[in-house]
Amino acid sequence: MTSRLDASHAVVRQTGVPKGWADKQVSDLVRIVSGGTPDRNESAYWRDGGIPWITPTDLTANNGKYIRNGAEHISESGLANSNARLVPAGSIIFSTRGTVGNLAIAGVPLASNQSCEVLVPKNDEIYGEFLYYLLNYGMFAFHRLAGGTTFGAITRREIGRVHLALPKRNEQAAIARILDAVDTAIEQARDATEQAKLLSHSLAQELLECGVDEMGIVRSREDSSSRFRVTELGLLPESWIVQKLADIAEVERGRFSPRPRNDPRFYNGPFPFIQTGQIAKAKGRVITDYSQTLNIQGKAVSREFPARTIMITIAANIGETAILGIPMCAPDSLVGVMVKAPHSARFVELCLRRLRPRLLAIAPRSAQANINLTTLKPLRIPVPPPAEQGKIAAIVDAAEANVVALESKIYALKQLKKSLMHDLLTGAVRVADSVLLPTP
Repeated sequence: MTSRLDASHAVVRQTGVPKGWADKQVSDLVRIVSGGTPDRNESAYWRDGGIPWITPTDLTANNGKYIRNGAEHISESGLANSNARLVPAGSIIFSTRGTVGNLAIAGVPLASNQSCEVLVPKNDEIYGEFLYYLLNYGMFAFHRLAGGTTFGAITRREIGRVHLALPKRNEQAAIARILDAVDTAIEQARDATEQAKLLSHSLAQELLECGVDEMGIVRSREDSSSRFRVTELGLLPESWIVQKLADIAEVERGRFSPRPRNDPRFYNGPFPFIQTGQIAKAKGRVITDYSQTLNIQGKAVSREFPARTIMITIAANIGETAILGIPMCAPDSLVGVMVKAPHSARFVELCLRRLRPRLLAIAPRSAQANINLTTLKPLRIPVPPPAEQGKIAAIVDAAEANVVALESKIYALKQLKKSLMHDLLTGAVRVADSVLLPTP
């Protein structure tokens, strides 16, 4: 009991109660409404339903602050004949089972299942968006009440017992608007990033089929001045040829023979040791960071690949690629593709990335699918003249650099939001009277 009481006061112990703020329990601020599930055997409860019905899965999939739809809807009769309750827009949906503490603000009147509790503000004392941010900031206390983990369960009573430090409504509104402005910027950056990714992917596909002319302009099949010919890979520019991967690159498998693999005798030396997961995260880009190193003994039982080697995963995450920016050792779950001069490693990596769906399709259907050198070496790829390979690679690199810049912007905005939440929700930085905005 003592530990649960400690958890219910954990937020105010961390934030304190700034001057002019009040110590309030969640139950003082909101009415907590439980959800329910209509009978699945009654089709009338689900057919042509117009009421959004939210589950923890919907909250997990929801990327924004507001939620307006779930995977399923229920009908008026389904609502009337179940424990589900219609809650007003502005209510906060709180997942209480599975992933505890996923939150969203209802953008429209909706209902939820029994694995969610809905927090409905009782009166004008609480500004809904401020409470959303404050709950997120203090989520560690709810996780403690759920057993110290994100994956567990928490009751409505335990939610209601958590203490929070609450400023006056006008300061709540001002804080919420500042944080909302950052959220809006994050959403805009996410949208721009998705558009940039689509553009980069589309551009790469076109370049790998049509290439560029002497002026660096993408060729068009409709342009009579651009000559194409039929090949085993389809229509390609006349100056291109088709070759096996093994004809333009050395293809070798990584190695790490010790068992167990985590034997400490082989680690913590000066030689970077790359893993499958790091290649998958790189998404084709140049990689220079690493989390493990090998010593002399470890290097002797591994395989070191030089910089500019294309690494491709052949087990688990099949067909993921990256280019080494520095020499690194690799285990046998990776293959190194060392492109021969004068060919472009980036161009070949783009070709391999494009072939990933094919590699996934031909991998044996087993508990852990995999491919090997006999799969990779015979792969046919289009091969433009080396100068054109370089131009294609440079264009794609520029497009992908734009994606990286936007991803960095998202990261910076998230860090800004984290800092602002700490400063504003603890009262460490008070919102000046001059920027307090009238509440609606």
